[in-house]
Amino acid sequence: MLGTSLTAFQSLGQSLTLNQVVEQSVRQYPFLKSKQAEVSSAERRLQASRTELLPSVIVQDQYNYATSNSLNNSFFPNEGTNISTSGGVRANAISQASFGSYASASIEWRAITFGRVNANISVAKADLQRSQVDYENELFQHQVRTIDAYLLLLINQKLVQIQRSNLDRAQTFKRVVDAGVRSGMRAGVDSSLATAEAVRARLLLLSSQQQEQVQRLRLSELAGQLQSNMRVDSMSFYTALPNGNFVSDSLSPKNPTLQLFQSQINLSAARSLATQRSGMPLFRWLASGMRGVLDSPIYREIFSRVINSTA
Repeated sequence: MLGTSLTAFQSLGQSLTLNQVVEQSVRQYPFLKSKQAEVSSAERRLQASRTELLPSVIVQDQYNYATSNSLNNSFFPNEGTNISTSGGVRANAISQASFGSYASASIEWRAITFGRVNANISVAKADLQRSQVDYENELFQHQVRTIDAYLLLLINQKLVQIQRSNLDRAQTFKRVVDAGVRSGMRAGVDSSLATAEAVRARLLLLSSQQQEQVQRLRLSELAGQLQSNMRVDSMSFYTALPNGNFVSDSLSPKNPTLQLFQSQINLSAARSLATQRSGMPLFRWLASGMRGVLDSPIYREIFSRVINSTA
């Protein structure tokens, strides 16, 4: 009795309630994690779209070694916003290279956009809302699937118990019939019928056990951790009925699927407005400054020392 009590206590300790299984599935299911990553990505896109309201500052400092022809030395443009360092045009090309230094800083601000930036921000907000609603809808659907698998596992466990009791009944009936056949009180065909009934009961038990194992694996998959020996707690479902009034909200605005469809409509409308605003003109304020030291003797001296040291 002591060993039986300890075994029952350990099995009960390993059992999971419905709330525990649902909580574990929400925390560990990979697809829900991917939906959370999509929400985080949409938040970053919203932050990036808001930076378009701020001015951009570009600063660079470069040292060059190049020929000096129609331009007083060459330089690398700073994203195409710098003022060119042009000089007088020479009649003959000079292939002799020289050193130069060039530094620049530019500030660009889109002062008037006629709603283009705000439209892009609205698209990012609508995309974020759609991602959040999509996650909530997938979370709701996953909880429904998990609860359904949990309850089906309880039903299959009860069916296994019923089929096992049916097998015990069939085997007991077979023993009684076999005893009657051996004593001559029954015909031999009764023994064959009892044997067929016992075999049928055994096949039904094996089938119910297989369905139970399949349902257990499905529940463990939905829980995000594959466990072939997952145990569920069935006491609360067979000892008391659920209380509370059921109110159907399948057509209410709180329905996750309807909210997802509405968010997709809002996102399409925001993208349509952003497409219309993309044809509007832009007014930019641009300020740029530069400093250049071209064909400097200092750089020539440095270069000659480098050449002599490597020669």
